[in-house]
Amino acid sequence: MRDVRIKKYLKKMTYSYAFGLNPTLELVRAKPTRVIKVLFKNQANRYKEAEQIRFLCQQNNINYEFNNRLIDKIAAKENTYTVGIFEKYEDELEPSADHVVLVNPSDFGNLGTIVRSMSAFDFKDLALIRPAADIFDPKVISTTTGALFKIRFKYFPSFDQYADQFEFHHCFLFKLDGKSTLKSTKFKPPFALVFGQETGGLGSDFDKFGTTVKIQQTSDTDSLNLAISASIAMYKATSI
Repeated sequence: MRDVRIKKYLKKMTYSYAFGLNPTLELVRAKPTRVIKVLFKNQANRYKEAEQIRFLCQQNNINYEFNNRLIDKIAAKENTYTVGIFEKYEDELEPSADHVVLVNPSDFGNLGTIVRSMSAFDFKDLALIRPAADIFDPKVISTTTGALFKIRFKYFPSFDQYADQFEFHHCFLFKLDGKSTLKSTKFKPPFALVFGQETGGLGSDFDKFGTTVKIQQTSDTDSLNLAISASIAMYKATSI
């Protein structure tokens, strides 16, 4: 593994950070070949997760060190006791699996929460249509609580390119004016759950790609948060 310069995260960097015990543990478990180094604070010794991380580091020949100063240099929170430093990567999506597709997501919190919900509802493949938030930003990784390292994800320059590559996936496009209700929609794999950008949603030009679906709700609110909508849809699509 190559050495890196430890500094505050920037999108242009070829590596990123998993802050915290659980995200670092999931990183080392799922992506050991991507890990460059693990940093610990002395306080990490209070937690069993730190022992598990060190054991996995030893098993996989991953360098680790105790260095309070370096963690304080890059971490936003004082109670960050562990940092996993890893090389950025991108996966190929599984052609036979069901996908979640996010068109131009911009909010780090929403993106992280959706990844966490994917892990909860056993979705393993995420397509991100550019422009899109940086999935490697530590704020996203922290929100996923390590679930990021359990899924596959890939960026696409346009939805057309995604649709061309996965032409046999039936797309369910979630819109406020969807023609079908979520309650009545039947999901036959392989399918893709497609969601638009937080403020603009999906335009009418997306209707040609598949079935438009709306999540019925009361008139007390104008729309649901993107992460909540995606989580509801994933639950419904996988429930019996």
